Amino acid sequence: AGCNCNLYGTQIIKDRVLFSIDKSGSMGWVKIQGKTAMEAAKDELIKMVKCLKDGTKFQLVAFNSSQDYAFPGGSATMSGNTKQIAIDWISRIRAGGGTRPWAGLSRAVKDPNVGQIVVLSDGWTNPQGSCFHTGRYEAYSECYRKYNQDVRERDRVTFKDKVRIDSLSIGNNYCSGRGWHGDWLGQLAAKNEGNCSHIR
Repeated sequence: AGCNCNLYGTQIIKDRVLFSIDKSGSMGWVKIQGKTAMEAAKDELIKMVKCLKDGTKFQLVAFNSSQDYAFPGGSATMSGNTKQIAIDWISRIRAGGGTRPWAGLSRAVKDPNVGQIVVLSDGWTNPQGSCFHTGRYEAYSECYRKYNQDVRERDRVTFKDKVRIDSLSIGNNYCSGRGWHGDWLGQLAAKNEGNCSHIR
């Protein structure tokens, strides 16, 4: 296609992709490459959207303590029209609030129209909660791994594949940080066939 579709080097390899972008308060003051993390992420995301091929199914979610969808009704199919809607939506994102990606990620993991999730965050979050699949309190990374294995892998009629989760840690390193919450982005990727990249 003459364009290399990647977000900070993370390749988009599925034809159904969801981008989950942190818009918590710290994204407004963490600096990366001479811009705020928020501005840098928005610039990259717009480049990414411009590059996706027509016919690709895609969705964008911006999260703080709540989730805001570019296409509230579900994934859109890439076309000239949906591309412009997505770019306008990205341009309006503002930083503020806490870091809670889980409602959006849990919804995405269960969605047959999502084959790859790319999560971008600079923040700390509690990586554990009630798993929709097992009903247990556990790490979400583990919850999604089990759902991939128990449901997505077995039900090939509904799901084409397991969902792959790639993650991008902006500024702070949550790919391989220390402590029980220090590598939450790394765990998400490692347990779900993806890669975690530290962007600074």
